Amino acid sequence: MMMVGEASSSSSGKRKVKVHDSGFTQLVLSWSVADILNEDLYKYQVMDIPESFHSIDQYFGSFIFPLLEDIRSKLYSCMDEIYKAPFAEVTSLKVSGPEENFTYNVKVSEWRKNGHGKELHKTMPGDLVFFSNCKPEYVSDLHRDGRTCTLASVISVTDDGDFIGNDSSNQFIVIASNEIDVKEAHHSLYLVFLTNLLTEKRIWNSLHKSCNAKIVKEAIRTSSALNQKMVFSYIQLLFSIICFYVFDFVIVIKQDVEDCKFCAPMMNSQLAAVCDDIHSSGLNQSQSDAIVSSILRTDCSHKPSIELIWGPPGTGKTKTISVFLFHLLHMKCRTLVCTPTNIAIKEIASRTLSLLKDSCEETFLLPLGGLLLFGNNDRLKVDGSLEDIYLDFRVKRLTECLGPMTGWRHCLNSTSDFLTDCVPQYEVYVDNELKQAKEESNRERTLSFLEFVRKRFTNTASSLKRCILTLFAHLPQNFINEHNKHDTRRLLHLIDQLEGHLFDDNVSPEELKKIFLLFKEISYDSDEAISLSQTMRKTASALKDIHGFLHKLELPNAMIEDSVKKFCLKWAYLIFSTASTSYKLHSLSLEPFKVLVIDEASQLKECESTIPLQFPGLMHAILVGDERQLPAMVTSKVSFVT
Repeated sequence: MMMVGEASSSSSGKRKVKVHDSGFTQLVLSWSVADILNEDLYKYQVMDIPESFHSIDQYFGSFIFPLLEDIRSKLYSCMDEIYKAPFAEVTSLKVSGPEENFTYNVKVSEWRKNGHGKELHKTMPGDLVFFSNCKPEYVSDLHRDGRTCTLASVISVTDDGDFIGNDSSNQFIVIASNEIDVKEAHHSLYLVFLTNLLTEKRIWNSLHKSCNAKIVKEAIRTSSALNQKMVFSYIQLLFSIICFYVFDFVIVIKQDVEDCKFCAPMMNSQLAAVCDDIHSSGLNQSQSDAIVSSILRTDCSHKPSIELIWGPPGTGKTKTISVFLFHLLHMKCRTLVCTPTNIAIKEIASRTLSLLKDSCEETFLLPLGGLLLFGNNDRLKVDGSLEDIYLDFRVKRLTECLGPMTGWRHCLNSTSDFLTDCVPQYEVYVDNELKQAKEESNRERTLSFLEFVRKRFTNTASSLKRCILTLFAHLPQNFINEHNKHDTRRLLHLIDQLEGHLFDDNVSPEELKKIFLLFKEISYDSDEAISLSQTMRKTASALKDIHGFLHKLELPNAMIEDSVKKFCLKWAYLIFSTASTSYKLHSLSLEPFKVLVIDEASQLKECESTIPLQFPGLMHAILVGDERQLPAMVTSKVSFVT
């Protein structure tokens, strides 16, 4: 193991860490404890970020050393309070993959924590930890003779049914800064958690690639009106530009750019109707003007643009942006919505969802497929109505509705069989009951035909209704037209009618059996029997209509979870995600986003904004913020003042 203060290289002098993250993990793991505690490590390499830039590379490069210094400062703070850090005893350590890669499969006992707040730590990818042969209380403990420390990064969390407790938080794969003697691991070896660097790694990767320079160029473009280093600089300059402070107004600030020559003179009837609807929606003048201005700008497909929606606290920025998103949803404009925090993204998603629910007269056919909340639920902690638009929840529900044994085909076929084959099914049931009665003396009594019908209907109808309502809620809006909605309303109404007939005692058991047996229009003894027969035939016809509609759709394979997930992401118009988590969307083959909306923009690190700003195809970015609210969290004083 590496002694504290030594360079992080193996005894052979080879450095074998291999992770596809533009060298981020290798760089961080190369730091010794002395490096982390050295406040001068990057102090003289952190330069003031310029006001203007000659190139994208210069812009991205200006954030590299401030980011590294901020990470070092963050680790310094963690080291300074090492006695508070969660720790666990290593119970198993095995080499994972080639030995020279310093990759290990680790199992630890239950995570523990000293002092107050003894909630268990849950291991996540991106966790930075260190192995030590002691549980240090102070940083100085690591400098004592015989004490060792090896820095490591968690690259994946695994699950093993053989592991006691089956807790994936206690089993994971790490890359270490140096070789660990696995043979010595049976001695007391501790793992101490420092912090999670997943967001920083994503920022680093974003600064080392250029997927879509179009919007970033707009962001750093030098303007004759404002010479800015980034649109976020608008927020910091506003009070020198605006000489009044009005608490009733939201202000839209545009770049000093000409309108698109193709779109400026034109406004189609749909767009005009949207603008009229916004002006009559009950918003104040500045709020509605802000939305209309943004709608008109984002409708353009020729010229990229960046805008800022600014307003002091209490002016209704969140309300304004949620109404804006609601109209983008109805315009079917593919939009990525980002915020710095999970709390903020849940708030804006919840507001937009509420507007959608309020606008829909039929809550049982609420079209939710256009909204999608994306992220890790361990951090998001989704509950309540937001579950309806959360990706993992949607995938689970759709998988059930598309599966062979629980899906829509099974439900439709089961209901159809109930209508046409109920009598033969009952006869098979009676025969089975008689056979089992001979073998078991305490068998319950056999159900009558009426009881059998009611029980069978309840199970079949409830499954069908749940499946149909789930599909119509979570399928993309453009999959379902008004005719399909009409057929669905008709089917659900007929099922309710059928339930009323079957649980009404006006039809005798004998006549009921006759109706199911013949299943056609003949003369029955009562009006109730005639009505039941007609309802059954109409229901069978409605089942065929729904089956035909769903059969024509290109639905994903429920046996492959990834295909359902990609289906949901592909067809959603509004995707809500933190700026950091949006990094994961870059690796998926998705339909391009046209618009990016960043709420609470003043709380987002400028370098972190490069993650969503680089999505391919992105044409427009709208930032919402107020520089008098909480700023971005920067640990390093050196990086903060630059």
